[in-house]
Amino acid sequence: MNKIIEKLLTVTFPTVEINSLLEIVSATPNPELATEILCGLYVAPVLPEKVKENSGETPKVMTLKSYDKWRDRVDYTYIREKTIDGYFPKGTDRSTITLENIKELRQDWRSGQDMMNIVLKTGETVLDNSYCSLSTWLNYSVVKEENEL
Repeated sequence: MNKIIEKLLTVTFPTVEINSLLEIVSATPNPELATEILCGLYVAPVLPEKVKENSGETPKVMTLKSYDKWRDRVDYTYIREKTIDGYFPKGTDRSTITLENIKELRQDWRSGQDMMNIVLKTGETVLDNSYCSLSTWLNYSVVKEENEL
């Protein structure tokens, strides 16, 4: 266990058996966080409600659902365009594959055969869920007003 954590717990809890505290703290998913909470030093991060990822062809706007401090994980929702895909023999002309015929023409993927995956956008959107680390969330651009979307 970290000597600084041990010393801080000893100073904060002089009447408690330090090995018992260290055992409890080290059993948590994040011993440093546990120590901060026990010693009254933890400050919850202030997270923006909406952020925007600017990579890719269109920016992805993400809305905060929750933050799990123990796993350092931000759960969020975002709207994505639905797609449909399938495997086709390598060299298939992508322009011949449409939303109307993709289900009939696609094939099962087979090991050892030259196959390619073709993905088509359906024009529909769906609300999806995902997560990232706190540091990643804080590095995204903050969306302050609806017109920034």
